[in-house]
Amino acid sequence: MARLREAKELFGPDAPIAGPVQGGIFPDLRERAGKEVSDLHFSFCPIGAVVPLMESYRYRDLVDVVMAAKQTISPASCVHLFGAGHPSMFALATAMGCDLFDSAAYALYAKEGRYLTTHGSFKIDELVELPCACSVCRTHTADEIRTAPDRARLLALHNLAVTLAEIARIRQAIVDGTLWELVDDRCRNHPQLLSGYRALLRQGARLETHDRVSKRRFFYRGDESCARTEIVRFQRSLARLRLGKTVLIVSDGGIRDEYETVLLFKPPFGPYPTELGETFPIGQSETPEWDEALVRQGCRGINILKEKHPGSRFFISGFQHWTDILRQECGDSLEVID
Repeated sequence: MARLREAKELFGPDAPIAGPVQGGIFPDLRERAGKEVSDLHFSFCPIGAVVPLMESYRYRDLVDVVMAAKQTISPASCVHLFGAGHPSMFALATAMGCDLFDSAAYALYAKEGRYLTTHGSFKIDELVELPCACSVCRTHTADEIRTAPDRARLLALHNLAVTLAEIARIRQAIVDGTLWELVDDRCRNHPQLLSGYRALLRQGARLETHDRVSKRRFFYRGDESCARTEIVRFQRSLARLRLGKTVLIVSDGGIRDEYETVLLFKPPFGPYPTELGETFPIGQSETPEWDEALVRQGCRGINILKEKHPGSRFFISGFQHWTDILRQECGDSLEVID
């Protein structure tokens, strides 16, 4: 920090210099460094000392480090992730809020005879087929690359093409509102990436404030999807609903006039008014047949309504064998009707 302050004095406030955010694996130091760098008005803020975490597949620690730094870095700053070079983790880094990457990984891997893909790296000596459509892979066989005198150059060109293609794919996913689906895809290729993804989702309440309100779709992909920002935002908005003294929550779409308020139920989101049936995320979500994780997450929406409307009586209908889980999650005050 002393050197950063000195640099600002030497080169002036508008000089195009970087303000690295350091602090090792200690979140409090990362937060402090992010704040001090922002107070110095750096607009380019690389997050440093993370290459050892990526080399040892410590993606959960990487998430903790980046998110701690992001907490205090100015939202107006460009965040750069030092040394991020494997395309399998670009989507995760982008979801954390990193804007730029740099790495010589495409060339370094090539020197070691490694062939990069978005789902991992492979030794060219072990490949029979080349699962890529870049110019190198379409004009060479695996054996030709393996025995070529310029093997490292050919592999580097392939690795670079895969890297750039993944960045383009991420940009398009941001435009389409499907970044979370892409992150989910990529992070299921390695257990430690999945661990990092889960660590990131635990900060869904923070991420939700910066996520898009409306998107093209929501695909449920398992338990991890229950913590996504779309669900956090929808269930938070449930507190704004005005309910009558008697509230019926139905799973089958049946409407009953004897209740002041009738809500439909769609897990993992929970209860919703019929008027929201064609709006995002209710109308643009694809979920499989109900499972326990889906229903339990939806019950959290019921609990939000119960907490905000202590004077209302809540009834449920049509849940069949899910009734016991609703009772477990929402308490015996839920009244079941046929």
